[in-house]
Amino acid sequence: MTVRARPAAVLAALAALAGVACHGPLVAEAPSDGGAGTGGHAGSTGASGRGGSTGTSGATGASGATGASGATGASGATGASGATGASGTTGASGAAGSGGAGRGGAAGSASGVAGSAGGRGGAGASAGGTTGGAGTGGRGGSTGTGGGACAPQFQPQMFYSSDYGPARSDGTSSRYYWVEQGTPFVTVHYTSTPGLTATPHPYQFDATEANRDWDVAVGEGLLAALTVPSLPLQIEVWGPLAGDVMSPFTIGSTYNMAVTVDGANAYYTFDDPAGPGIYRTDGTQSQSQNPLIVTYATAGLTAGDVLILRTTPKYFVVAGLRDAWVIDRSSFAHQHVFTATNVNIIDVITSRPHTTNAGVVFRTQDGLYNATGHDYYLDLTATTLGTPRDLVTAINQLGATGGCGPFRYEQGGVLYGNHYIYESTSGLVEVTLASDGTPSQTVLLTGMELRFPEVTGGGDVYASWQPSFKSNYYYVGRL
Repeated sequence: MTVRARPAAVLAALAALAGVACHGPLVAEAPSDGGAGTGGHAGSTGASGRGGSTGTSGATGASGATGASGATGASGATGASGATGASGTTGASGAAGSGGAGRGGAAGSASGVAGSAGGRGGAGASAGGTTGGAGTGGRGGSTGTGGGACAPQFQPQMFYSSDYGPARSDGTSSRYYWVEQGTPFVTVHYTSTPGLTATPHPYQFDATEANRDWDVAVGEGLLAALTVPSLPLQIEVWGPLAGDVMSPFTIGSTYNMAVTVDGANAYYTFDDPAGPGIYRTDGTQSQSQNPLIVTYATAGLTAGDVLILRTTPKYFVVAGLRDAWVIDRSSFAHQHVFTATNVNIIDVITSRPHTTNAGVVFRTQDGLYNATGHDYYLDLTATTLGTPRDLVTAINQLGATGGCGPFRYEQGGVLYGNHYIYESTSGLVEVTLASDGTPSQTVLLTGMELRFPEVTGGGDVYASWQPSFKSNYYYVGRL
């Protein structure tokens, strides 16, 4: 992880990023329960017959005359749509019966909400008819439009509350790290599953320095932090866990530096004219002994080009104010891959797990998405790298799928392989990205709105939300 505060030249432009919008979860109201009668005493009208544990299809009785949901007297263990059982002989038509709204919503369009209780709604698309039993909680949905991807896949579990939300975050193979920009110190915390205990890391720095250039980066084997306790700039190297200590060897410079971590090594930029380039350290030796990996001249860069540094197994990914490059870690061949037009690049997010070379998100300023920013995706697996795809535009052009969504981009997200997890007003949403960044296969992960999603290498998803003055941290589930 790299958590970066922008240089002074960028801070003013970032002031608009301070706001945080709050949205409550959507709640679907179910109509009254449907009839359960094997004799279909409510079949003729379906008015309010008592139905299965979740199905109330008979509420409108529209299917009474045609036995629209008659066959589902069997599909629900509790006779979810049996309100029209009297017409059971023609129950086959129940698959399309519009009258059986059983707990899925008056027209079944909200059945995904109820269906979620039944293990993601199952095959709710025909839940009101012969296949109504696909979701244990979605059996009553007459059309089951909420089945499948419409049903939230997870029920988030809150494990921690704080006065401060995550300034940024990252995931190692099994741990979720976040930085709280509080007072009097900026602090680092982590957790993992099982357990879900918010554990403070011993590294911290004076919050009065947080308006300057700073970074925090974590990996499997160490934590590296760039702070400004006094000039020169200073990088500290720590172990990754609560009981670890700081290395006695620090790295200093009067010029700009950036830092990132890959496994048990930290990489940092050094703009000093005596040897500008990218260096490596594991915290076991002095600065003069740290090896130079690539000079700026070899990488086709200048000192001002490198304000953000990231790694994948194949590339160094570097960004300046408005341009970004990748540098092959073996050949040191470099390629310009992105230009932000009239706005600044504020973050570079590589795909999790960090042991794979999948994709990268370039995040830019955008007042419409001021809590995070505007995301662009680039696939790093192609032999010839393409052009980053504007994810905001691409996601907002997606229509409803099977009656679900659309789920518009509300704030930015995180990559897990080629899966992008972002915030919508309906909850966290996962989409699959094609090599050109085209999104598809929309899946609603949560039924409550959450922000700042993060995922570990093992696929555990975390996020947070600020309903009032406190920020609540949640474990969402495993992908």
